[in-house]
Amino acid sequence: MRRYQHPRPGRAGFTTVELLIVVAIIALLVAMTTAAVMRMTSTGLHVATQNQMDKVLAHLNTKYKTLGDRADKESMSANALNSAYRNRVMVAYKLTPQEPRTRIGYVLLKQTQAFPMSFNEVFWPDVNLPDPGAPLASAKWKPSVPQVRAPYAWQPYVKYLATMGVKPDNEATWAATAPEVQMSICALMILLEGPENPKLTEDELGAAVVGRNLPVSTGLAGRGLIDSWDRPVVFTRYYIPPNQSEPILALMSAGKDGLFGVNLVGPTPPPIWSSTNDLQSSDNVQSPFRIFP
Repeated sequence: MRRYQHPRPGRAGFTTVELLIVVAIIALLVAMTTAAVMRMTSTGLHVATQNQMDKVLAHLNTKYKTLGDRADKESMSANALNSAYRNRVMVAYKLTPQEPRTRIGYVLLKQTQAFPMSFNEVFWPDVNLPDPGAPLASAKWKPSVPQVRAPYAWQPYVKYLATMGVKPDNEATWAATAPEVQMSICALMILLEGPENPKLTEDELGAAVVGRNLPVSTGLAGRGLIDSWDRPVVFTRYYIPPNQSEPILALMSAGKDGLFGVNLVGPTPPPIWSSTNDLQSSDNVQSPFRIFP
């Protein structure tokens, strides 16, 4: 008859301390993995936004340069509109048709009409007319010059903004729209309705670039360029990078925190982006494009 043998004494399971150690290790691994995934996601969104803005800005820059070159060579009295632009500059700064500053101001006014940064500039391109004799880095409206709101607007832009309830005769309604929203809407509008070819469609730009629910103070939703965080992308003709003196065309995203490290509206028009007020937030995304040789 076989005798019953008791099992050898041993450990039935983990001790409380060991369990706590295992849980702590698992929690640490989860935290490290989560942080890595978040960094990868943030980096991916940053890279995607940069690539999208670079492509869009290259297209904008081509249109901008083409228009500027043509305005620099065309007759300033070829038609009534050209004459109106020339006369606006001459009256503002007491110039003659032969003075080089007249041509410079004429080109600037044409570029503002075609590449507005705000709703105001769409309807009244001469509202921020800089002194054609001063460096653009310090360009400001001459205080003694009356701001005559002449009808120089590009009509396809006027029709485009009207779909959002933004019209020349209801400025009090749309004036409270955030500057970054206005710049975003203007950038998309230039791509879709600008005077220079080639033009793009919203389908060609894609859902990752075009936002359709930007808040306009008229109460209607606006369409504009957006970043990978679904926030408006700023468009400016006056960004001045550090250690440079000439402005460049640029698109900018506030990045993941949604905050710009630069004022969007300066104390005097136009809003100047300078090295003394440069982007401070490390997660901002810039896509600058030099437009002057």
